Amino acid sequence: MEMTGQREVPVSQQAAWDALNDPEVLKACIPGCESLELDQEGGGFKAVVRAAVGPVRARLKGRVDLSDIVAPESYKLAFKGEGATGFAQGESEVRLVPSEAGAGTLICYTANAKIGGKLAQVGSRLIDSAANKLAGEFFSNLTQHLGGESEEKPSDATATEPAKKKKGMFGFMKKDKGDKGAAEAQ
Repeated sequence: MEMTGQREVPVSQQAAWDALNDPEVLKACIPGCESLELDQEGGGFKAVVRAAVGPVRARLKGRVDLSDIVAPESYKLAFKGEGATGFAQGESEVRLVPSEAGAGTLICYTANAKIGGKLAQVGSRLIDSAANKLAGEFFSNLTQHLGGESEEKPSDATATEPAKKKKGMFGFMKKDKGDKGAAEAQ
């Protein structure tokens, strides 16, 4: 699965950078986040997050590693989480750009993720929908935390998936013989 988006927050570029690197702020803003702490040895974060994708409820333990850090402008994240219901892993690029409209900052991001296990069995449409919902909730929470008004509209994010080979007349009647239950969303 690929996802891109942007959201304006009502603070300076430095304040937005500080918030996006503060474990307490992130924990308060990430939907379903049970814990998030700095990994003193690895230079990233350790996290436990609960999420629902359709009928599947997941509790994933994992980590986020930061690289290519250009404070307060950009960085890359690599994330990986595993749980009893499957795994999620991927990478993201985040850019912070001072807003042309005033004192705010535009947060631009791209993400590529793969999931597997029971999580992947729910289908790409539910996965894309859940990812967009989580991104929207995160940015609404972050905006509210930073003193702005929470927006009810979804994030300006789009999740896309390349066209897949149809599996039968209606796309669901036949199953590819190579399909072992772990689907990859790209």
